Amino acid sequence: MRKTRRKANDPLLRLAVLATLFPTKVTLQPPFLDLSGLAEAPQSEAQRRASFEAEKAKKREGERAKRRIAELEDLIAAGERELEAMRRELREDPGGDWEKLASRAKAEQALAQRVDAMVAEWTKLSGGA
Repeated sequence: MRKTRRKANDPLLRLAVLATLFPTKVTLQPPFLDLSGLAEAPQSEAQRRASFEAEKAKKREGERAKRRIAELEDLIAAGERELEAMRRELREDPGGDWEKLASRAKAEQALAQRVDAMVAEWTKLSGGA
């Protein structure tokens, strides 16, 4: 058994005994010893530079996404207006020109697919489900 200068009823001594008996339940840490700074150890110049570059690239990508979202919104609106005009034309009497009607229908379907693809990209960039 080891001797100590502390009295038997000293709370710190009791705490030390508990910490020894139950190391997973009790942690002893002197008040002057702050270990929180160890998690953020100083970085080397290369690490700081790499971290800065990564943050800069992330911001650039965010700005690029914002610009693309705005561009897609304009393209989608224009595409929907054009689709509405095409659909109006398709509802009109073809006057016996079935080839023209078929080509218009094919063009309308292609435009609808492009608009759907733009909406899907917009949803992805906007963080939607």
